[in-house]
This record gives sequence, C-alpha cells and structure tokens, in this order.
Amino acid sequence: MLFRHARGPKSSEVLARAAGWGDYGAANLHYGTIAKEVGRWLGLSLARFDRDGTEFFTSAIAQERRAESWVYELHAEFLEALRRHGIV
Repeated sequence: MLFRHARGPKSSEVLARAAGWGDYGAANLHYGTIAKEVGRWLGLSLARFDRDGTEFFTSAIAQERRAESWVYELHAEFLEALRRHGIV
C-alpha cells in the first residue's frame, strides 16, 4: 500500500485493491495501525474526529481531502522518510 500511495493521493478503496483486499476497511485498519505507531513514536498530537473526539490516527502520515470519496495524500515528510530508508 505504501509503495502505491507514494505515487500520489489515493482513496482507501484504491489502497485496499493494491494490497489485494476487496474491502477498504482492511486498508483503513492497517494504515491506522502504522500511523498510530509513527505518531506515538514522534510524539505527535493527532487530529480528532468531529463526531466523537477520538484520534484520527492516519493524520500522522497523511492528510485527507474530500473528492468523490475520501482521498489521502501522504505528508511530504513521511514520504521523504520512506524514500530515504528505501521503503518506497
């Protein structure tokens, strides 16, 4: 998913298909997990959902924007770190 996402903004549906999953929920779960770890390790204050105030973990590695569906764009700093470490 990260390799595909490094090429530009993607929706959860596209990222799920890139990983071989038929449901975007799996992509959200995996992205949320890695983003939570990155955010905690860096000591970031994460964005919160308006509806209930819970942390939006993916905000640690990407920003969201509304298009036809939700689209996520990796933060430039996170993308640079992935590239420097040969991950993407």
